[in-house]
Amino acid sequence: MPGTDRVQVVKRESAALGGSAADDLPFDAPIAPQQDAIECAGVYLQDAANRDQNVYVDRSGADLRLRDQNVTTPTTLSQLRGQTVFAEVAADTSITSATFVDLLTAVITTLGGTKLLINCSFALSNSSANTTHHFRITVDGVAKRGAGVRYTNTPGAAGGIAIVVASVAAGAHTVKLQARVDSGTLRIRPVTAPDDEHASLVVQELPN
Repeated sequence: MPGTDRVQVVKRESAALGGSAADDLPFDAPIAPQQDAIECAGVYLQDAANRDQNVYVDRSGADLRLRDQNVTTPTTLSQLRGQTVFAEVAADTSITSATFVDLLTAVITTLGGTKLLINCSFALSNSSANTTHHFRITVDGVAKRGAGVRYTNTPGAAGGIAIVVASVAAGAHTVKLQARVDSGTLRIRPVTAPDDEHASLVVQELPN
């Protein structure tokens, strides 16, 4: 019965099969639970309506792969866990540009049909008060979302951006946090002011 029956594997170990002849048991003896292992090149997964060989589990080097007929590139177990790329401003940084310049860059290589979860946060100060700072996220050079933060006085101003980019193509993608300032000098100083100023960018790959 599908989903209800169980199959217990019998053990056959001999030198001819790559095992130890001293451990050879009669063919009808079951394997010892939690002790013995089954060695094979792959396992096909079937259901009652599909008795094909299109969905299976196999190994490539150190990777466990999950394959099916509709996915041209096998998925490894490590890829299923997803990837995370993190970037941060580590040195004191100043920006005076009135046009967007790169502040942080993260490059992530994805599978086809996944999505990106992008988060950034920033805390800043300015050499003069009462001015607005502009931040935005770009993916492969395309602006996706922005935020304006006005600095009025010490200790500073803070903000963040969160966005999901769905159905990204397989391959390398460049995610950037960019910034510009209306006037004065935008300052992010994790060394001089570690308790007050920072900027960080996190990019995660997730299944759609």
